[in-house]
Amino acid sequence: MVKKIFKMPVALFVVLLLGTVLASAALVTYLSNSATVRTNVNSPLETLVSEADADVWATFYNAGTMYGGETLAFDIQVNNRANATISGTMDSIVESDLGTVSCGDFTSMMFYDPGLAMWIDASPMCSDVSGTAVVSVPVVYVPLETEEYEVELTFNPAVVPTVYRVVSQVMV
Repeated sequence: MVKKIFKMPVALFVVLLLGTVLASAALVTYLSNSATVRTNVNSPLETLVSEADADVWATFYNAGTMYGGETLAFDIQVNNRANATISGTMDSIVESDLGTVSCGDFTSMMFYDPGLAMWIDASPMCSDVSGTAVVSVPVVYVPLETEEYEVELTFNPAVVPTVYRVVSQVMV
């Protein structure tokens, strides 16, 4: 005697059940396809430089030839392009072709803080680091705002002649 389930032979029932399971598995794969989100994440801060009071912003400015005792004046602009508050330090790293810059190469290091509406002596914020002079200033940038700083670096009259570079960046 052939055993029956739901009035059909057990073997046929097993085959039909297996077919139903496989068909359901195929449907589940189709019904639960994947979706992908892609985005490009850029730096939230854009740092630019300009000749003092020139309002021509770029990532590079050639100040030309200067002499010991003279003041290098330039402006730094930081644009917070993010809809988030960014805090950290503005590091201005002074390098030279000789690789031997120190804070003593300058008799004055000043910057104008627009938030405080006053000139700040940056000399106490200067550190000699591996042949460079690094000025680190704590900063906070509010969302979607632009800050501009006036900078004046006065070279020591006894400074060794060489090419100097000031690289400014915000470290978070």
